[in-house]
Amino acid sequence: DYAGNEVYALDLNGLTVKRLTDPSPPTPGGSPAASDGKPNSRHTYNGLAYIEHLDKMYVFSGSLYSSGAAQNDTWFLDLRTLQWTRISATGPNANYNVHAFYDPQTKKVFLGDRSSLWRFDPDQLTYTRIASYFHELPTSSVLDPKRRLWLTFGGFYNSPNSPFVKAINVDT
Repeated sequence: DYAGNEVYALDLNGLTVKRLTDPSPPTPGGSPAASDGKPNSRHTYNGLAYIEHLDKMYVFSGSLYSSGAAQNDTWFLDLRTLQWTRISATGPNANYNVHAFYDPQTKKVFLGDRSSLWRFDPDQLTYTRIASYFHELPTSSVLDPKRRLWLTFGGFYNSPNSPFVKAINVDT
């Protein structure tokens, strides 16, 4: 619930925080982009991943500042230049509960929304739906690179479907 979209870096060795970018002027009304073309402030939840081979941060969806609306948008932050790029790619539905992980073996980002598992190719800028599944809120996910499994677990307290664990082979 903060209008700033600046980016910070945490130095784990020195235990210091450094601001990398300045905030954009707030853009009210739930626009996905701020007036300067950078992504508007949002709750990112788990829709972030570091794309190692490109040295970029991947951002998908989130709850936008002021409106709270989830957006169906993908962004890159180039960590060398600190420049934002909005990616035009058709893929997942806007969602408040997405989970993203970079797979160094395939150089792809895997993204789970509440109904599907997607593979995003950051070199081709394309999404591919690789599995269908549904999960309740709240959940967490992780990519097991050794066993090639996407694991989602969680659920509501006292829900008839809780707790649960779902596993999907990401090489299908």
